[in-house]
Amino acid sequence: IHPFNDPAVATGQGTIAYEIFSDLPDVDMILVPIGGGGLAAGVSTLAKLLNPKVKVIGVEPTGAASMKASVEAGHVLTLDSVETIADGEGCVEICAATGASFTRCLFTGAWAGDTGLQQRNIARTLRLRRELDMDDLKLCYFINGEGTTPMDSRPLAQKAKSLLSGCRAECLVVSGPGPGSQPDVSQIVEVKQVAGNTPVFCGTGCNEKNCEAILSVADGAFVGSAFKKDGVFTGRIDEERVARFMQKAKALRKD
Repeated sequence: IHPFNDPAVATGQGTIAYEIFSDLPDVDMILVPIGGGGLAAGVSTLAKLLNPKVKVIGVEPTGAASMKASVEAGHVLTLDSVETIADGEGCVEICAATGASFTRCLFTGAWAGDTGLQQRNIARTLRLRRELDMDDLKLCYFINGEGTTPMDSRPLAQKAKSLLSGCRAECLVVSGPGPGSQPDVSQIVEVKQVAGNTPVFCGTGCNEKNCEAILSVADGAFVGSAFKKDGVFTGRIDEERVARFMQKAKALRKD
């Protein structure tokens, strides 16, 4: 099943318009995010059926404006590349807007993944941090990609040394193969052995069951899926799961 270019999928997504009209019968404008276009197609179709006068406006990022380009060209276009918040500059800009004190990302290297080839520019990221007067913002550098494959085959320890000497990384992050997947503890140990006083964090997969093993070698962990209902990344925050994890983590820190 195609994730968006499928009539049945678009029809299902269109039920969002029904929910909107159920709550706001007099709505006169709906803003719809555009990615692949399935959501926009479904919502706009049903919205116009429910009220032909309603305005439906598609919204897309300037760095991935495929719909705008396609409309201007008069036919469907595929962009050669897109700019997303999942890059160094995007992370820094979000931190500037929200007042965050740290962020993690693939700030360096060249990678291959589901979104194609990605080449990072750490110099540009650091210049942006300076321009935004965010020198105190801590950048946590992924050493290995979450769902991506590096274009070089250097050992993790060698990459860590390079980041420490060339980028003066404030924190090093070791990830598993994807969201909710833990890295091998030996990978964290490998990086810790060359990191010196620089913190090394687990980037993915730390949860209530494995946090003792992970936090026995890592200085900390980024936790996402473990805090969600049933441990599912796309779920809502489960306060009980958060409380149990933090209770265990605090007890480990006291030890």
